[in-house]
Amino acid sequence: MASGAPHLLLDAAQRTDGVRDKPEPNVRQTALSDWYVEYRLLVHIDKPEIKVAVLSELHQHIQDVFAEADLQIMSPHFIDQPEQALVPAPWAAPEKPKATEGPK
Repeated sequence: MASGAPHLLLDAAQRTDGVRDKPEPNVRQTALSDWYVEYRLLVHIDKPEIKVAVLSELHQHIQDVFAEADLQIMSPHFIDQPEQALVPAPWAAPEKPKATEGPK
């Protein structure tokens, strides 16, 4: 596939805990619609009971890799390009406050 989107999706899968290396994740182009291409990322997970958590992390990594590549994730309901691109910065967890010492 010529587009960078499949490579970014595979990168997101590699970053996600709980996604199996074998069988390898893969991307299928499922549709070539009027204004956009549809992809499906297929992954296997180790533990079905943590599927929701793995998908949540995978979705965050997808947003991150697209932001790092300076690519906007477009919606099929896209109407008008804003003057400035809406590419969010990759998310970083806030620093945890340092433990304070108790009274002496």
